[in-house]
Amino acid sequence: MKTPTTAFPLNAWYAAAYDVEVRHALLPRTICNQKVVLFRRTDGQVAVLEDACWHRLMPLSLGRLEGDELVCGYHGLVYNSQGRCTHMPSQETLNPSACVRNFPAVEKHRFVWIWPGDPAKADPALIPDMHWNDDPAWAGDGKMIRVNCDYRLVVDNLMDLTHETFVHGSSIGNREVAEAPFVATHGDRSATVTRWMENIDAPPFWGGQIRHARGYTGKVDRWQIIRFEGPCTVNIDVGVAEAGSGAVPKDGNPGDRGKGATATCSTPSRPRPTRPASTSGPSRATTASASSASRTSCARAWPASSAKTSWCSRRSKKPWTTTPTTSSTTSTSTPARCGRAG
Repeated sequence: MKTPTTAFPLNAWYAAAYDVEVRHALLPRTICNQKVVLFRRTDGQVAVLEDACWHRLMPLSLGRLEGDELVCGYHGLVYNSQGRCTHMPSQETLNPSACVRNFPAVEKHRFVWIWPGDPAKADPALIPDMHWNDDPAWAGDGKMIRVNCDYRLVVDNLMDLTHETFVHGSSIGNREVAEAPFVATHGDRSATVTRWMENIDAPPFWGGQIRHARGYTGKVDRWQIIRFEGPCTVNIDVGVAEAGSGAVPKDGNPGDRGKGATATCSTPSRPRPTRPASTSGPSRATTASASSASRTSCARAWPASSAKTSWCSRRSKKPWTTTPTTSSTTSTSTPARCGRAG
């Protein structure tokens, strides 16, 4: 039986790591079936190389760094951060073809993004907007979650939040989510689903948020604005405001959410290969494309003025100069905050 394979869109930006994960050390990752190794140079810039030595395909991530150069752990070939071999032990000349692929990389919105496709098409302007992740007016954090399914099922889960009514009824779900009408729009690289629920009872989680932020306990107007950007990034703008306070956009007015509580959930998935899917059990899809898995970087951001210190922490501005700890790189909050969107 032929093993199923998945073709990934390569001319796109993928969130390879959180900024704090990339230090002056070798970090292997697999993105769209391509094995890469990341490291931070001494000037703070991130380098991403193919994780296979030109000589005998030894994973370079098993080697070591000497300054800003990577030394293969098998025969000692040395590569600079652009992937060019600069030294071959036991010989005076360098083979001019000795190099490994260098991948375009951009550090933005607290993620390290890489472009696995044609480098000439790697336009940083195509990186999805997640400015709230490093905006001082917002506070929040997140974590990496491995999901053993086709990465498109993660997108499906986040784009259709009607499941909240049934899966998250004790926290963020109520019947209005499944019953309220929505508006869907799309462009060449994006799709947006907008849902407003007016004059409703807040579900437990959001009731607690607006009570904490404003001392309010009455009816609310609730919104969910879900934006997908191909191939696999979803940003969700969610929140509640005092019912009738003007939060709902009407007659060309964008609305005023000042009397509410809001959050944004950012989920850029990183497709990677896994074992072929099983045809039994609910956790794996059974289609031919199910041989992919994803690592989902789920981050929540809240306006700093309304965030509880115990829920929201901020990373160091220069995380590679600090000693990393569990709390500095991942959130320890509950699934209601980082496991699912609001």
